[in-house]
This record gives sequence, C-alpha cells and structure tokens, in this order.
Amino acid sequence: MMRLVLPLCLACATAAAASTDAPVQPRAALGEGEARATRPVAGLRLPQYERGEFLEHRAALADAVSAPDAPEARLHGAALDLAALYLSHVMLHEARSVLDALDPQALPSSQADRWRALDAVHAVLAPGGTLPGSEAFAGWPEAALWRAVRHLRAGNDAQLATLEEVVAQIDALPTALAEYLLPDLLEAAIEAEAWAPARDLAARMEAIPALQAAPSYRFLLGQAAESGGQLVAAFDSYVAAAQEAGVFAQRARLALVELGRRTGALSPREAREILDLSRTLWRGDVHALHALREIVEIDLELGNTVSALEVLAQIGRDFPDSEAAALARQQARALMEDYYGRGAEGEMPLTEFLAGHQRIAVDYRFDQTFAAQGERFADRFRAAGATAVAAREYGLVHDYLAAASALGLQDVPVARLDALRLKRAEALIDGGRYAEAAALLDRAITAPGLRDRWNHLKARASAEAGEVDGVLATKMARPSPDYLRLMAEARFAREEWAAAQDHYAALWRTLGAGLPFEDAVNLLLSAHRAGDADLAAEVAEAFPDAAQSRRWSEVAADLSGTVPGVLPLRAQTARDRVARAERTLEALGELEAGASE
Repeated sequence: MMRLVLPLCLACATAAAASTDAPVQPRAALGEGEARATRPVAGLRLPQYERGEFLEHRAALADAVSAPDAPEARLHGAALDLAALYLSHVMLHEARSVLDALDPQALPSSQADRWRALDAVHAVLAPGGTLPGSEAFAGWPEAALWRAVRHLRAGNDAQLATLEEVVAQIDALPTALAEYLLPDLLEAAIEAEAWAPARDLAARMEAIPALQAAPSYRFLLGQAAESGGQLVAAFDSYVAAAQEAGVFAQRARLALVELGRRTGALSPREAREILDLSRTLWRGDVHALHALREIVEIDLELGNTVSALEVLAQIGRDFPDSEAAALARQQARALMEDYYGRGAEGEMPLTEFLAGHQRIAVDYRFDQTFAAQGERFADRFRAAGATAVAAREYGLVHDYLAAASALGLQDVPVARLDALRLKRAEALIDGGRYAEAAALLDRAITAPGLRDRWNHLKARASAEAGEVDGVLATKMARPSPDYLRLMAEARFAREEWAAAQDHYAALWRTLGAGLPFEDAVNLLLSAHRAGDADLAAEVAEAFPDAAQSRRWSEVAADLSGTVPGVLPLRAQTARDRVARAERTLEALGELEAGASE
C-alpha cells in the first residue's frame, strides 16, 4: 500500500487512524438496488447510489419522468431526481440538460429551491462556468465543503479552517463525487501546508481503490514529498504518475521535468524527450500549454531554432485566438528574422538552411511575414548558383501571396507579384531553363517600374535560346550595359553593321576603359564593316594593348592604316596590299571565332 510522506508525519490510511483527527468512517454497504437514505438539505438531495446500480436507477427515473397521466409535480420531482443522479456520478452534461428542461419559475417553491441547489452544485463542478456566490450554500450542513470547492474553482486558496471542516463533511458525498473532488482538496491542503486535514483527505483517497492507483494520488504523493524536501521520493512518485494518462499524469510530467532540471538530474535533452511525449498524450489546456512553452525554452537553450518554431506553431494551432497564440506568433516572427538573417549572410551551411526552411515552411507559409523570409532564402540560393532551388521558392512565394491576396488574407501589391515572377524567370535563365523562363515572361508586367527589367530578361532568354528576333523585339527605356551588349550581339549576328556599331559604341560610352576585350573587337569589326574608318581608328587607338594580342595589333593597324591615293598600282604595292589583306582576313577569322565562343 502506498503511503503519503509529508513533513509533519502525514501518512495514508493507517497513520490517519492514529491521528488526533476523527478517523475515516467506512461507508455503509447498500443492499440490492437500495439507495442510502438521504435527507433534504435546503432543497439539495444527492443520493449516494453505487456505480453498479446506476443503470437500474436511471432506467427507473427515466420511466418516472415519462410516466403517462402522472401529476406534473411528480414528473418534475422525478426529473430533479434524475438530475441529482447525474450529479452524484459527475455526469455534468447530462445533469445540465435535465435542469435546462425545467423552468424554476414554474415549479412549486420546494422544487424550485431544489432546482437552484442542484444548479449551484452543477455550476461549482462544471469547469469554465459562472460560479455562484458563496451565499448560495447558506444553511447547508455541507456549506463549508461546497464553499471550499467554489474557492478552488475560482482559483482562490481554501482557508485552513475551511479545510478542517471539509474533512468532516466529505463523507456525506456520493462516492463518485468524492472521487472527483478529493484530489483538488488534498492538493489545496498540501499547498497550504495544512497537514492535519491533508492527512485525513489522503486517508479518504487511499480508502477508495480507484483513487489509490490513480495518477492524481501518485502526483500528490510527489507534491507532498517535494514540499518536505524528500526529493528522491518525489521523483519516484512523479515518474509513476507520469506513465499514466489524464491531467494529473500531465502535471506529473511537468513536475518531473521541473524537479529534474532544478536539481540537475535531467539534462536538457532528457527533459525535452519527456515533454515531447506529452505533446501527443495531453493537449488543449493550461498544462499542455505549459509543456509546449517549456519545450520552446529548451530548444532555444540547445540552439534548435527550427524545432522551437515548430512548437510555437503548435501553440497557435492548439490555442487559436488566445493571448498565448499571439505571443507565440510574435516570438516566432522574431526567431524567423534571426534564422533567415543568418542563413542569408552565409552563417550556416546551405544544406542546413535548406532543411530548416523546408520544415519551417510547413507551418508558416501563410504567415504574413514569411514571404519576405522565403524570398531571402531564394536570393541566397540563387547567389550560390542553386538556381533550381531558388526558382522553385520564388514561384512558391509568388503563388502563396497571390492566393492570400485572392482570399482577402493579405493586401499584396501587383508590383510585388511581378517582381517575384521576374526573379523566378532570372533564376530559370541562370539555370539554362530558357523555355520555362520565356513562358513565364510572355505575360506582360503591369508595374511601370519593372518594365525595363522585364524587357531585359526577355532579351536574355531569347539570346540564350538563339532567338535573335526575340532579342530585337524588346526595348528598354534606360538600357543597361548587359542589355546594350545583347542588342549589339543580335545586330552583329544579323550583319546589321551600322546598328551593331551604334550599340557597341553606346556600350563603350557607358563602360569607358572597362569595355571588355571581346566587345572592343566586335566594335572595331562593326565599324570597319559599316565603313566608319574614323571610329575604327578611334577604337584601335583606345585599345592598342588590349589582351596583349598580336592579332589585335595587326587587325587594328591594317584596318585603320592610311590607304594610298588613287594612283596606278605598282606591282610591288599591289603585292604588298594583297599580302596585307590576306593577313588581315586570317586575323579577323581568328578574332571572330574567339568572339563567338
């Protein structure tokens, strides 16, 4: 038999019998189908039916409630008896339905008093209801008991004097109702360090087999032992209770973790394993919320930001529209800002960033701040050359924002969606997926500030796909150097030398001495073939040693050199010019081949 170890020699059944308080009186046995006689208490009557007789008595009362041609007062009395039966077995929903079917204003005085008494008891027992005032129990022999229960339900500690009286009154309750109330009353006594009533309440719990093996009793054993500094006994009791089910098992798990963490008996990882188990075993109340918050704290202590975010998301799901959910959402957004900031700055490996993002996105994809984080993620991967990952994320962010806008969940500017579409197209181009990019760019951009970028990307996609006409069909209001080069190369490919020369010349004006060697070669060739000798000479003079190429010098000298006047050609002059032309053509061929690579 388990005993309750308390600082002031609190023990269970046998020790309670030796205390100075009144011993526990055994309940009288009931005969077959016989209910113990009860007396009206200011209209309250809770018969002490045994569990095995419940169905029999309920059937009899159900027949009485629906008896044909019975007087109305008898029918109402039977209904009140049925409500009392349900309350005696703590069947609160059933009792409420019976009470709600009766109108106390239409009942005779004695039945109305009884209805109000039953209603007051139901209000005290039912969680979350409106509690009656203490005056509702005035004149009841068990007034101290019900007032104590009311104080506990209201979150107030029962006074020591009240607890002393409760011990003497609890035996008047039906067994099932006593089982329901005893754990809370004993816990109040332990918290108040009222050891004398605690001993007697513990004795009554141990006298009831269903409570003796219940996690509530084992948890309270642990509470008492911990209060008395007997930490090993407390730890063992919590472990035993934690393996069961129910709210006291959940509380035991929390107490076990708190005690283990405080004393160093449990490492953070071991504590998390216990709490993580509780996530699936108990949900939806303040104890479940406490466990989730503890997991978040441990995860952050261990540096597991992603796991902490998953638990914060569960708080939001399990406690929607609550202050706890709002605080969890606020904390989650701060954690995501830090996590994605570190990822974007390259402070974690790409594989770790990718795995974490995939887990986070499951819970936060529709969060209003997540789109910005997803875009930072994609930017980091595009910069690293992982264009497929980047393109996919840009597309997901775009699609989720578009859906949120369509559903009225977020106000998303069209320019935001256009910018994401362009980023995805750019990632596709970088990854060599030109057809996909072109299809994405077929739809026009509505934001004026993005049209130049749209045209640039269309030109890039067309150029990479070898579609010269597609490049020439675009137009930028403020051409970038890359766009000027694309247009110049397209004109050059179509042997439109004057137009190619114009674009290369514009590129030269933009980049100055920073003009790449290949572009300078094509500018020289375009000028030469367009017949612009002055520009050809200017280019040759500006880039005499570019790339330190012997061929460049030969081409520049031959193309920009002064041609003799129109005189009869002497044989040697003719031979020299033919040889020079041959050398020039050979060098041009090599340069053109190099420029096209």
